[in-house]
Amino acid sequence: MNQLNLETYGQGESVVLVHGWSTHSGVWGDLTARLSNDFETMCLDLPGHGKSRTVEPLDIETICSTIAAAVPNKPCWWLGWSLGASIVLALAERFPQLVRGVILLAFNPCFIANKEWPGMAPVTFDQFSQNLQHEYSQVLKRFDSLQVNGDKALLLQLRQNLAAHKRPDGQVLTAGLKVLRDFDSRDAFKQLGCPVTVMLGTEDQIIPADTGKALLALKPDLDLRMLPGAGHAAFLSHAPLIYQIIRELWLR
Repeated sequence: MNQLNLETYGQGESVVLVHGWSTHSGVWGDLTARLSNDFETMCLDLPGHGKSRTVEPLDIETICSTIAAAVPNKPCWWLGWSLGASIVLALAERFPQLVRGVILLAFNPCFIANKEWPGMAPVTFDQFSQNLQHEYSQVLKRFDSLQVNGDKALLLQLRQNLAAHKRPDGQVLTAGLKVLRDFDSRDAFKQLGCPVTVMLGTEDQIIPADTGKALLALKPDLDLRMLPGAGHAAFLSHAPLIYQIIRELWLR
């Protein structure tokens, strides 16, 4: 029995959407409906999220192999957001036969900042992880608000999109944070052979906009799209623009 929930909408070339940390496939909302007009749009729930059962161990290798077993055995287009973008990149490295091309939204291949790379400060990340253990509900509320830069209308939309299923448990969320903390995919990103587009919000409070310059230095031929005024959940605030870019890139 497949461990992942995979829901398919529309017809056409196949596109797989991979959501981010603490959410599920419903988070895409209106973007799913738009894409299904032109593509066979597959929305999966990561292990332990939405309708998907968890897997053991909940690490990047097992997550990728579980996804590979769930999707059609053919090349697809992939759109990953945040943690989902890191997972899509890892999948492209391990299962290139399943990947025609990728769009990485709100993506940082090295999530934790260091002297050579922009990212989240280690102290901030560690404090967030610790708070999750003791203030689960409050941490998720603050994180949701951070993703939409405090915009009340977008926050309501985000929570409505997520209302169908409860949020993942603390163990699953901690495992996701561990992936973000430990997984440095800069080399894999640099060597990625398929077409790759990165979309970053200029006002993202989680992924610094300077990440774009660092990514271009790493991969000069990168198709980088900066989304003006967008925060972390750009698919909520900028769905028409993202849809337009996807059609431009992938619609044949």
